[in-house]
Amino acid sequence: MTDTTDKQESLEDMITNLDADQASFLRGLMVGKSQTDAYLDAYECERKSANANASRLIANDSFHKVYVRAMLDSFEGLIDGFKRMSPVILRRVGEILESENEAVAARVIDSILDRIGIVKSTKLDVEGGINLVYIDKDLKDI
Repeated sequence: MTDTTDKQESLEDMITNLDADQASFLRGLMVGKSQTDAYLDAYECERKSANANASRLIANDSFHKVYVRAMLDSFEGLIDGFKRMSPVILRRVGEILESENEAVAARVIDSILDRIGIVKSTKLDVEGGINLVYIDKDLKDI
């Protein structure tokens, strides 16, 4: 989580400055609800006005500061979680790649590379053969 100092108000303190409905709206956003759905859960209104009102509330300077801080703290927590899990993930990927099932290993490699922006492609070589190459999604050879 973000380290707080005397000059930097904690997220918890910032949230206490919100009214109950605003805090409920923020919680909805933080669990992945759309702006409209989070607003509908927090406030009693019609869906048509919820979209516009949600946009206005997010644009409100006081709420926006809390929302951005909550998003940053959430992102930092996610990164910390990935850092803690990376040894386990790497060990498991290694076990899969060392298994005797080459088809599964190939699918795992393709999936991991695809998710980080590297895709498989074929390329004709000078002698007329086909080579399997990996390129990043901006179409640059690796």
